Amino acid sequence: MEDLNFIESVTERDIDLLILEELTVSLDFFKWFVRKICNKDVERVIGVWHSITDKRFGESDLASIFVTKDGKKFGLLIENKIDALPQPDQCNRYNERGKLGVENKTWQEYLVCLIAPKMYIAKDREAGLYQNKISYEEIEEYLCSEGSERSIFKAKLIKNAIEQNRRGYTIEPNERVTDFWKKYHAYASENYPELEMPFPGPKPSESDWPDFRPRALNKKANLVHKLFKGVVDLQIPGMGDKIQELSKVVEEKIEDDIEIVKTGKSASLRIGVPAIDRFDSFEEQFDKVKIGFAALSRLMKIAVEIKNIL
Repeated sequence: MEDLNFIESVTERDIDLLILEELTVSLDFFKWFVRKICNKDVERVIGVWHSITDKRFGESDLASIFVTKDGKKFGLLIENKIDALPQPDQCNRYNERGKLGVENKTWQEYLVCLIAPKMYIAKDREAGLYQNKISYEEIEEYLCSEGSERSIFKAKLIKNAIEQNRRGYTIEPNERVTDFWKKYHAYASENYPELEMPFPGPKPSESDWPDFRPRALNKKANLVHKLFKGVVDLQIPGMGDKIQELSKVVEEKIEDDIEIVKTGKSASLRIGVPAIDRFDSFEEQFDKVKIGFAALSRLMKIAVEIKNIL
């Protein structure tokens, strides 16, 4: 046993809770963390929370509110990654949650920070969008410098997460999310076979956007059900800067509840639908699922009609 690693694998939740504890119980660590990303001195910490969710803009792995020595109240939103794939538009949604906090007067200013292994920060495209980044290696070094047996143990856990990243990405299935996706797929297959939803394998907790690419569509287009956001999109790549052109093509084919929005470099025809929580029971949200699929079916009909025009 002496030759075995002390832990088989490290999950992002393990690191979440480690950082949650340090930010909560160690003011020195909190001050160090903030000084790494901005030129602010922390006066006091109001609170630190794990897994805070907004219905429109999704989840923050960690959130904190603190007051600086000049009296300003700051929000700190932290995204933690070991090796999992990023969710679409994830950095932007963190910033939207930060702006919402300012609007709601929860804080006066906010900071968004990614924590991840150096290799992840260097190689992942989404990681480059974060203005503030602290590497696992920097956190490991800080914990080692503390010198206590407890901090050295935590540094060892961080080091294992770094090594895990170097070995490559492996899915960490979430039982509740996987169960929801399987039932969602069964309903799609029975009632909307034309959507050609592939069978979902084990799903990690981040899996929130069922994606449909039926053969009847233009090869460039796809349908997406953004569960928690509460929208269904027909995404058309390359049309993000051609909204007016797209509007002329579809204006006689869409009803008043369909809007045309820019989604990155794409343009999307969008229908608002009830938000769905992938962690909750499929059965309890069945009526919401049915509304979502009805919207998907409407958008697919439009997509088929315009596929030779685009």
